Amino acid sequence: MILPMKTSIIIKKLFVYTFSLWQLLCSANVWPEVFTTPGSSQVESIAIRSMLDPNAVLITEVDIIFVYDRLLLNELPINKKDWYSNKREVTSQYKDNLDVVNIFIPQGFDSVNAILPLRRNEAVKAFVFAYHDDSKASPVEITNIANVKIEIDPFGIRVLDDSLVNTKNE
Repeated sequence: MILPMKTSIIIKKLFVYTFSLWQLLCSANVWPEVFTTPGSSQVESIAIRSMLDPNAVLITEVDIIFVYDRLLLNELPINKKDWYSNKREVTSQYKDNLDVVNIFIPQGFDSVNAILPLRRNEAVKAFVFAYHDDSKASPVEITNIANVKIEIDPFGIRVLDDSLVNTKNE
């Protein structure tokens, strides 16, 4: 039989240990991903510009991928070759958990602004693949960039934070 006084002490100790653990997690900024709120994408706009010769007869395909399920991150292809080889299968299998914005850019074309999905801010991650890149190129993560600028040049794509680019030019 447990006495009421001992029960009270056990409950107090349990409370103190639990509270200390929560405090440690918060102060160390080590927070399990399970407890974080979904949706961390800050992407508000994406501008794409080709820096190649306007007389070239080339078109670059750019895919902007918004992922809404953390578990899906481990299932996505890790390079350009795998993405474009398995794109149809991946997009049909996970159609409720990701959005793909697909844009074709003619070389030398000044610029185009992507039309983004309405739920983009709910995405846990956002990536860019471009067909112009090397076959082993990994996707470029753009989750934490509000105003994304993508430049296509002879060597592949360059992804920039447009707000930082504009600040440097001023």
